[in-house]
Amino acid sequence: MLRQLLFRALFAGFLSSLLLTVVQGIELIPLLHDSEARQLNSSSSSVATDPLNSQPSQSHDAQASPPAPSHERQLYTLLTNTIISWGYALVICATMALHHLHSTRPPVTRASGLIWGLAGYIAFYVAPTMAIPPQTPASEIFLTDGLLSLSLPLQKTAWLAVSITTAAGIAGIYYAKGQKKLWGAAVLILPQLLLATLGSELTHSAMHPQHNNLDAKIASITAASYSKIGYITNLLYWLVLGFLCAGFKDSEAKPNSTNL
Repeated sequence: MLRQLLFRALFAGFLSSLLLTVVQGIELIPLLHDSEARQLNSSSSSVATDPLNSQPSQSHDAQASPPAPSHERQLYTLLTNTIISWGYALVICATMALHHLHSTRPPVTRASGLIWGLAGYIAFYVAPTMAIPPQTPASEIFLTDGLLSLSLPLQKTAWLAVSITTAAGIAGIYYAKGQKKLWGAAVLILPQLLLATLGSELTHSAMHPQHNNLDAKIASITAASYSKIGYITNLLYWLVLGFLCAGFKDSEAKPNSTNL
């Protein structure tokens, strides 16, 4: 059974990561290139207006050379997506196997695998991005309110904590009985409330640098588009991942628990 679990996880992870990479290449990568170009233009403009700058021609050259699409970048994106997807798929397949072995709930089917994928989407994408929205290169300069003002390690820590607590909350609501479901709901909601409060405090206490209003507005629009496309792309990704992982039948999952 362990061999079947590993094979299914690797297979599901690779196919879903391939789909994600293709969709990202069509929808998200062009936005990132545009955002990187705006970041480069903003940096070069700030150098050009710096009174201590004695070489304005360098800023002109930098502004004229925005980053171009690269096959190497696509390859690295696929590699990263595949590694991450294998991790997600292993977690989902292992959890499904434990569900079959120890739960009295209905067994996982291909159809219910979509529900598992939706739960993963909520836990590992929707909940973290509600607390800390994903950033484009330009938004890192112009949009620094709330939790975005934290250092990158702290943002990653908060992202991981929200993902774990959300997954635990969803599991608690589904598997717990009676009033114990309320504990799952509390675990699900409380981190969001704490981070929202913290983000509000950071927004009020932050010192915001002065930027060109037009650049800031464009960065905000780009970030909103990036976020919207990210939600749709990752929804499709997680549904496919859950569907592909839901392949354990009762005869495969309940032979002998020592096989796990």
